[in-house]
Amino acid sequence: MSTTRYLYMYIAMGQKDREERQRHWFLVIAPNNSFNCTFYHATPIDSGYKHTIQIGQSLLDPRIAYINHIGTIPASEQKIVYDLTRSVMPQRCHCYIVSLLDALNLRGLIDPYQQEIFEAEVPPSMFWHARDMGLEAETAAGTLIDAARFVREELGVDSVSYCACFFDT
Repeated sequence: MSTTRYLYMYIAMGQKDREERQRHWFLVIAPNNSFNCTFYHATPIDSGYKHTIQIGQSLLDPRIAYINHIGTIPASEQKIVYDLTRSVMPQRCHCYIVSLLDALNLRGLIDPYQQEIFEAEVPPSMFWHARDMGLEAETAAGTLIDAARFVREELGVDSVSYCACFFDT
């Protein structure tokens, strides 16, 4: 009988309260036969993005709308995944996850098609929507930076509940 512990890896997508909003994407790692998990994601800060790790979370977290299994690894390889989450440049959550999936694929931890599937689903940022609507780049960027700051600071909404990444370029 094998005593090897395994960890399941998922890409989770957060809830959204309005149709026009985008879902926040993040990596979730959970032991087999457990709802206890850890969230790994990139979250916006005033000067760009930072790596965020949330330990002691739940797969049943009501902020999660969808969860997609991307692979299973021996628990002994968790440090490799952790190191990869830190090695990928923090950026807009959708792009961060696609880059992380590429890194996981290069290490042989997931199937190559996983990265391709999620890459095809990356939504455009609001910056490009604003540019498509005719706003000059400087005006679009300034307006969206102010809007993202308002959501984070004034409304106090966390990035899993409200994907502020879509404001950024």
